Amino acid sequence: MTEAEAKETAGTLALMAELERAIADLYRACAKADADRGEVWERLAGAERNHAVWVRALAKALLERKGEGFRAGRRFGRDTIQTLATQVRKNEMDVRAGSIKGRAMYLMARGLETTLIEDRFYELVTAQDEEHQKLVARIVAETREHQALMHAWAKAAGA
Repeated sequence: MTEAEAKETAGTLALMAELERAIADLYRACAKADADRGEVWERLAGAERNHAVWVRALAKALLERKGEGFRAGRRFGRDTIQTLATQVRKNEMDVRAGSIKGRAMYLMARGLETTLIEDRFYELVTAQDEEHQKLVARIVAETREHQALMHAWAKAAGA
């Protein structure tokens, strides 16, 4: 990866980190709105906050190494990421206001966890670096767990 590609990719990763933080804030709102599952929502929020930290660390490594050892992959439009983050923030306000609750909240979270950006972010950049691979594997595994949980909750709610 060239240094210019590394800078471009790091910028996209920074936006993805912001999206992860927005998702964490949404899940914290869900924890308050859904007392029966509040503890689980809080764990999900914590995982999303960790994802944000890890994605920022990946962007930092990419810049520090000037792209050396990394390969560019799938391109995600920055506008698309920003649009999704805006929608997530709107959903957070709606959850706090009580206009998204119960089944709708589970469906919203399930849809969010299965978006291409959330589900396949790791395709943006690849590396043979073992640390990079472990980090990506952990985020992917946690995202799969979140997807399965949201699917089960939505199914239990009649979706």
